[in-house]
Amino acid sequence: MSAPFLPPSPETPARGRKPPSPGLHAATPGILAMPSGRLLCAVELSGPDAKKLPGRKAQEAGRWFQGRVYASDDDGGTWKTVAHCPFRGASVFRALGDVYVLGSLDGAAWAMRSPDGGMSWSEAAEIHPRAGLVLATQRPALRAGRLFFAAQIASASADPHAPAPKGVALLSAPEGANLLQRKAWRLSPAAGGLSRLLPEAAPGLVAVPFGSRPPAWSALGVVAAPNGKFGFLREETLVVTGASHLGRCHWSAFLVSDGESAPAPAVLPDGTPWAFFPRPGGHAEADWFFDTPSGKWFAVGDAEAAAVSPEGLPRAGLALYESLNALDWRRIRRIAPPGARRPRAAVKGDTLFVAHATAAGGVDVLRVDAFRKEDK
Repeated sequence: MSAPFLPPSPETPARGRKPPSPGLHAATPGILAMPSGRLLCAVELSGPDAKKLPGRKAQEAGRWFQGRVYASDDDGGTWKTVAHCPFRGASVFRALGDVYVLGSLDGAAWAMRSPDGGMSWSEAAEIHPRAGLVLATQRPALRAGRLFFAAQIASASADPHAPAPKGVALLSAPEGANLLQRKAWRLSPAAGGLSRLLPEAAPGLVAVPFGSRPPAWSALGVVAAPNGKFGFLREETLVVTGASHLGRCHWSAFLVSDGESAPAPAVLPDGTPWAFFPRPGGHAEADWFFDTPSGKWFAVGDAEAAAVSPEGLPRAGLALYESLNALDWRRIRRIAPPGARRPRAAVKGDTLFVAHATAAGGVDVLRVDAFRKEDK
C-alpha cells in the first residue's frame, strides 16, 4: 500500500560515518475511515527542510513544521493533499457529519472543519486559549454526548523554581456544537504530574520499577470503557492512558475520570489505588479501542515485548491484539514490518486501517481485512 508521505532516502554515508539526517521526516499519523469509504490521514512534517515546503507552516520552539491532511478514495492505494494545518499532534475525527482536525500550538488548542468529507476546509481557529496544554494524536472518546481529548498540561509545583511536571486534563465539547467556537470547549481540572501523583496516592506501588527517570506522561489518549469492560470496573468510565517512562516500556499508567473532575487513579476493591497495566506487545504507544460489534478491545502494538533496538526503533514490527477486559491481551497476527511504530487505527466495516511511522522517517498505511478473525 502506498505511503501518504515518504521522504527521500538519505545519502549513503562514507565508511565509519553516520548517515546524514533526512531533510524531512513525517510523524504523528492520525487516520479516519469515512462511511463513504474515503480515508483521511493527518501527518506532521518536520526537519531542516520543513521551512522550504510550499503552503502554510508554523514554528514552535524554533523548529518549523507543517501539518497535512491526505485523502484516499481507493483504500489507501493513492493519496492527495487536501489541507495544511498549522498545529501539531493533529487528530482527525467526525462529529455529526462534519470532519474536524484538532491539535495544539504554543500551549493553545486549534481546530479546522470540513463540511464535505475532507475536501474543503475552514481556516484554523484557536478553540482554547493558551493554557500550557499539549495534545497528542488520538481519537476522541464519546461519553454522555460529549467528545473528550486527553491533554498534557503544566501542573502546579510546590517548588516555584522546579520545572513544572506535566499533568493530565480532559479537553471536551458537546458532540453537536460548533467545535470551532471557543465557548463550546472546556478543560477539566488537571491531575498532578505522574512523578508527584503516584508517590502521594500509591506509596506501595513498588512492584513497578521507576528506572533511572521519574515517572512522566507521554503519548496520551482517552477511551470510554463500557460497563464491565475494563478490569474490575463495573460502570462506564473514561480511561486516560499513556506511556509511563518507568524503565519498562511494557507498562503504562492510566487514570479514570467522570469527565467533570480531575483524572485520578482507580481504586481497587480493597481500597488501594490502581494505576498501571501491561501494554500489548510491550510498546508504550500502542493504539487501542473498543469494538462494539464483537464486544472486544483491539490494539496495535509491538509484535514482541521489549523488541527495541539501541536506536529506539522496534525490531519486530507491529501486531494486532485482542482482549475482553483491556488488561489481558492475546496476539492475533503480525501486521507491519520491523521499524513500524506509533500506530493509529481506524475501522471501516470488517477492515482495519493502520497508519504508522516507518523506520525511513515516513508514514505508511496498511490494510487488515477481516481483522476480527484470528489467522489460522
